[in-house]
Amino acid sequence: MAEICEGRHRAERRHGVIAIVERLPKYGRIFVELSLFFERVFRRFDNRRLRTFLGARSIPLLSHRAGGHQAYADWCFHAGVYAGMLSAFQPGRLRILDVGCGAGEIVPGVLHAISSDSAYLGVDIDPRMIRQCREAFVDPRAQFAVVEGGSPAYRPGRIDGSRRLTEICGRNDWDVILAKALFDHLSPADAERYLHLFSAGLAPDGLIIATFFLIDKPYGLISPGPDSRFRFDDVHPAQRGFRYSAAFNPVPEAQLAVEAARLDEILVSAKLGIARVIPGTWRDPRGRMGLDMPDTLLLVHQK
Repeated sequence: MAEICEGRHRAERRHGVIAIVERLPKYGRIFVELSLFFERVFRRFDNRRLRTFLGARSIPLLSHRAGGHQAYADWCFHAGVYAGMLSAFQPGRLRILDVGCGAGEIVPGVLHAISSDSAYLGVDIDPRMIRQCREAFVDPRAQFAVVEGGSPAYRPGRIDGSRRLTEICGRNDWDVILAKALFDHLSPADAERYLHLFSAGLAPDGLIIATFFLIDKPYGLISPGPDSRFRFDDVHPAQRGFRYSAAFNPVPEAQLAVEAARLDEILVSAKLGIARVIPGTWRDPRGRMGLDMPDTLLLVHQK
């Protein structure tokens, strides 16, 4: 029985680079295995010389960096961005909820920035991502959990032992709620529901850091090419104010944008307001401007 369980565990872990390697021809697999070997050598050499961002040591190797980004530099960049934003808080205990934590790309930065008595909870609908996070980030401040949910683009199926987001958000339980690369993959109805849940769960002086593809006035200044996935020319068939690129993603929730006026309506109903919009790199054809590909919004309770 133990051997059967162990075999099942190995099979479940085959995702990301590992799954790709298994489908490659012989010489392709050799090339990838050499790449993994050289990364191990580089990381061992590099980790000994870290002085500032010690959290980089917890970034998994390429074979376990599943999710949207796999490059080591991307993980370092995004972790550093969130470390910087969280460092702006006054010193003290923070309670942080990360909804849609994925493979844990920003976790090293979060743990680098928060105090020893702070608490972080990362949740995701994909049990593979949660398993990877638990293996990579062994820290008493960090916990991870599988939550119920899904969308037309992401359907993990029924997961035994998953928790409800309503239960996790609670009432005024969180100082910071993170939602990186979440809302562009939710259905419009779920996006509105999540913002109401976040508002209820956020402490009175708390902060929501969330990413959106925001269709606002500056969007009209962008001139993406005809094949660009950032054109967002098509209106969501079931909900006004949400747009997508049907030519690039037939399923809207694969990459969904929201019009600024519609988002304002939803935020008002959730008793939230925008404190700041940090434009994303999607607005710059050369990808030079922004903290993330989508826009980063800082949301607070309406006063």
